[in-house]
Amino acid sequence: MNNYIKILSLLLLIVIGCQAKSRSELQKQLGNANSALNKHKNRADNCEKNFNNHKNNANNQFIIIDDDREYIALDKNNNYIGTIIDKFSIGSTYGMNFKNQKRTIIPNNYAIFYTDIDYKNVFIALPPGEYNSNKISLPLKSISSVKVPTGYSVILFDNDYLTGNYVYLSSNETNLHNKNFNDRTISIQIVPNNKKNINNIVTIYEQKDFNGFNQGLNEKNNAEPIELSLKYFTSITITDGYTLEIFYKNKLVENINSNTSILCIHLDNKEICQNKLSSKFFTFNIVSTKQIVLELYEDVNFNGKKIITYEMEGNYETISFNPNSISSIKISNDYEVELFEGKNYDGNSVIITGHVIDLRQYAFNDKLNSYKIRYNPNKFEDKVSIYHKSKFQNDAQYFSVGKYSCSTENQRILDWCNRYLFDNLSIKIPSGYVVQVTSKGVLWNSSMNITNSNTNFADALQGLTNFDYLEVIKL
Repeated sequence: MNNYIKILSLLLLIVIGCQAKSRSELQKQLGNANSALNKHKNRADNCEKNFNNHKNNANNQFIIIDDDREYIALDKNNNYIGTIIDKFSIGSTYGMNFKNQKRTIIPNNYAIFYTDIDYKNVFIALPPGEYNSNKISLPLKSISSVKVPTGYSVILFDNDYLTGNYVYLSSNETNLHNKNFNDRTISIQIVPNNKKNINNIVTIYEQKDFNGFNQGLNEKNNAEPIELSLKYFTSITITDGYTLEIFYKNKLVENINSNTSILCIHLDNKEICQNKLSSKFFTFNIVSTKQIVLELYEDVNFNGKKIITYEMEGNYETISFNPNSISSIKISNDYEVELFEGKNYDGNSVIITGHVIDLRQYAFNDKLNSYKIRYNPNKFEDKVSIYHKSKFQNDAQYFSVGKYSCSTENQRILDWCNRYLFDNLSIKIPSGYVVQVTSKGVLWNSSMNITNSNTNFADALQGLTNFDYLEVIKL
């Protein structure tokens, strides 16, 4: 019995020892597992932290855009910079913020400028026109590729106000490194191809076949030949009846009297026909035997900027100057001009002959947008003539049958209605016509008739100091 108890006790001790040994191992293994778990947990925490950091910066780092959506890029002050529509774009370079919106449709005549090659990253779309740096929302010197609309050309300048070195683009450019002009653009010009200003006598183009950057010339028979602002010249369009004199180092070397798609210059008994001749050392002059038909002035009394038209007859748009700036006109003998408010020869119109010192007389000051010149040798036979000096001297204004007010809506005339000016005027009245001048009163109007020509308009008015309108009446 005692032996049995001893054996049983021994077995119990062995079991207890084994259990203790197993518990110790389990605790050790559990400790190792907890340590590994903590390491993985720390790694997971770091991954989550990095993920959140990337998530917070996602707008500035990685953008996925649907086909019908786009992102507007904004600076820190929420000012527009440009737009992004490519699938994956990185925009953190400029510290931009982004706003998602429905994709905008870009008109066909807009040029598109990108901040990366291959038409990627942030872009802006601009209509034809001229853009200084303050009108370009992209960061300065950031343009790397350009899409040029069909029928237009783009000129990029490396200085403001369309100055400095430039590159001419007549088609799309995927990489401006090819033109040595990457990240150099400061100002931009977008112009229609082959657009010849109809008021120019001569248009000189940088490229052959009348393409590229161009410059119009109008002055003729100058005391000093004209220098080009273009770097090069290759082709020329010229109005019939004119000759373009080309000088090299002040020596006449060529006379051009017809359109030339690629110009050939004769120097030292050699004919040079090449694309893009350097304009350095070359000057130009226009020679014409045509009479001046029409002179348009931006100010009254024939002052300010002047535009000259030499064509005998034709239709014109006032595209070489601000259309809302013409205030006085000189018209050659035997011609009349019909003025239109609309650009396409529509809207209000008036037919004018002779010289008009102030278009407010016709309620047409700063309204001219297009005009037609017509030959009319009998234009004076049925018109009253008021000359700007006594004894029928100097320029004259001509008045057909009708009423001419000195004061119209937003128009105030300051010439023949003003007593201090018409002292030195003279008036011619054709047979069978009478001029009635009227001064408006509070209760009634005062009128008088002038039936005969007079070398002094003030004498014809018989002491009348001012009037509000005159009317030409056929008897």
